[in-house]
Amino acid sequence: MPSNIAEGAARESKEESAQFLVIARASLSEIETQLILSSDLGYLSGEDYNELEGIVNTTFALVGGRSFALFAGSCQVPDHRHNLLLTPHR
Repeated sequence: MPSNIAEGAARESKEESAQFLVIARASLSEIETQLILSSDLGYLSGEDYNELEGIVNTTFALVGGRSFALFAGSCQVPDHRHNLLLTPHR
């Protein structure tokens, strides 16, 4: 998912950049599905699932905000929010 965001950021048009954000959101949906399956199959505790689901929800919001900013004329994302996408959470 971060690779899709990076590739989109390197594109020359807003439309191309937006398409890669759509792909990133689709990848995030796949991750969410894997979390649900992992929880249902007993590979994740309820506590771990809740923590990871929170990260997924936050990331959905960040990607959505970046999409909004792209078409609002500003692609500035504060560093601490950008790092959230790239930094493993424990």
